Amino acid sequence: MGPRSHRKTRPDVARPTLPKAGRGKLHPLQPRPRSAASTWRGPWPARSPSSGSTPIWGADQLQEPWIDESLAQYAYYLYCRDRYGDAAAAQRDIADAWDRLRRAEIPIGRPVSAYTLRQYRAIIYGRAPLFLEALARLMGEEPFELFLRELLRPYRWRLVDGQGFKSLAVELGGSDPDALERLWRQWVDEP
Repeated sequence: MGPRSHRKTRPDVARPTLPKAGRGKLHPLQPRPRSAASTWRGPWPARSPSSGSTPIWGADQLQEPWIDESLAQYAYYLYCRDRYGDAAAAQRDIADAWDRLRRAEIPIGRPVSAYTLRQYRAIIYGRAPLFLEALARLMGEEPFELFLRELLRPYRWRLVDGQGFKSLAVELGGSDPDALERLWRQWVDEP
C-alpha cells in the first residue's frame, strides 16, 4: 500500500445514488414532499403554497422572480381569507418577511442576481405580495379579480413578463393609469 491508500473507496460502504428520472421514487436521504395535511398546525396553513401551485403559466425566475412568488403568496392570503374569513395570520407572515429588512424600499422588479439571499427572501416573499395588495386596493376588488383571471388567458403555458403584467393592469385598472404608474415606480422599478 502506497501513500494514497487512504483514498481508496471501501467496498463495504455503498455510495448513495439518486433514482433515475421518471421512476417517481425518492432516495431515502432526499426530503419527502409534504402534503398539505402534514403541514397543518392550526386554523391557518403552516406554510404558504409554493409557486408550483400555478403550473399553467409562470415568469422568468431569474429575471423577474417577483411575479410567480408574489402571486403564490397572494394566493395564500386569499385562501386564508376565503377559507377562514380572516387573513390576518397570512398577512402577518407576509409582512414579517419584509420586516426582516426593516421594510427597506428595495424594488421588487430586480433579477435574482441583484439581491443578497437575505434581501431576496424579504423582498420577493414579503414586499412583492404587499405590492399585489396595494395594486388590488388601487384597482378595486372586482377589477383586480378580473385582472388575475385575464392574466391567465394570454400567458397560458407561456412566461409572464413584467411589461405584460403592467400593461394588463393598466388596461383593466380603471380610470387612473397615472396612479398605477406611480404605484409601479414606487414598488417595482428602480428609482
